[in-house]
Amino acid sequence: WEESMSAMMLYGEEVQRTMRQAYSAGKPPRIIPAALALGWIHQQFETGTFPGAAASDFYPLLFSDKVHLNPEGSFLVEASWYAAMYGQSPEGKFLPLHLQLTPRQTSAMQRLAWDVVRNYPDCGLYEAGTQSVGAPQFAVLPSASSGVTRVRLTSSSPGAWFRYTLDGTQPTRTRGYIYCGVVSVPQGATLKAIAYQSGHADSAVTTATNLMAP
Repeated sequence: WEESMSAMMLYGEEVQRTMRQAYSAGKPPRIIPAALALGWIHQQFETGTFPGAAASDFYPLLFSDKVHLNPEGSFLVEASWYAAMYGQSPEGKFLPLHLQLTPRQTSAMQRLAWDVVRNYPDCGLYEAGTQSVGAPQFAVLPSASSGVTRVRLTSSSPGAWFRYTLDGTQPTRTRGYIYCGVVSVPQGATLKAIAYQSGHADSAVTTATNLMAP
């Protein structure tokens, strides 16, 4: 799920580049990264960090089926739009009227939406800094699939975001897959990752090849 949302972002960014090349005049198109918020909230359900919910509650709480968001799930998308359009955190700014969300769940969604938007450079809120983010560290996780190694990315800098590539090219904060909690690395692939965060300078790139599951 998380990697699907990252791939959706790459598709949107490619469409955006094509549009900018074809239509250079006028206001450039921007991306509101609601897909990243959905990828990360799934990770919160999986890890038990979303308030008052278990992993099995993901679809029942946020979807009308396993494809379409219900009003509760749409609230996270709306919070992302609010953050991008108004350039501020939506927390406490609007209420989930007639929704089955607790106050803690509401705040968690609004904080996530703001974190996603302010750390996605294309939203126009990203701030460069001088102190570098801690470089990515790779933690290999157990994997049920042969030929694929699952990897978790971490940094010594709390709240760091990551972009990564699997084809040997260099990631930047605007290029590569955006990390949403897990990376599936095919056997023999080279994983390269960079950490970044609004208000900081980008980290150095960390590289690893032939990562093996325990």
